[in-house]
Amino acid sequence: ATEEERTRCINALMHLCVPEENWKVVYLFPQTPEALARNMADKYPQIRYAACLATSFLAKKNRQEVVKNRLLMYAMARVLEVNKNGALERMSAQDKKVFVGARVCVLKMLLHLSKNKDVSNTLARTECVTSSLVSVANTMELAANILCIAIMTNLTRLPDNAYHLVYKVPTRL
Repeated sequence: ATEEERTRCINALMHLCVPEENWKVVYLFPQTPEALARNMADKYPQIRYAACLATSFLAKKNRQEVVKNRLLMYAMARVLEVNKNGALERMSAQDKKVFVGARVCVLKMLLHLSKNKDVSNTLARTECVTSSLVSVANTMELAANILCIAIMTNLTRLPDNAYHLVYKVPTRL
């Protein structure tokens, strides 16, 4: 499919995700999570941003399902690492703004998820996300860094999570 066709598809999906009453149904529709994860990794910034925004809506009512979905968690981790090897410096100002917006969208989604006791334990043990958070901390713009630290603070609030993140995986924190 062309960029234009993919953009139209992900925008349609994003608009389906806006009404709160659709959040559960859209997420449970076959292959929606896989499509969102694939589009979060797209090289076109608008497609990536729309996929991140749609996922952030769906994560509000599908917390446990989202955190347990390895494809989505891996895709979120890759969105966080958008500037790996200085990739943002080689982009146009407009593309850079959209890629950074997608990263902030994922950080806000992770902040929302990290506040929930039901999924915090699973999220703290999702290595790709916690490793990405640690690797990008203090390398982003101020607002993103604040979100990153807030997520890690929320994850370490529960004693089991704090013990796991500090002692079981010492290379992370």
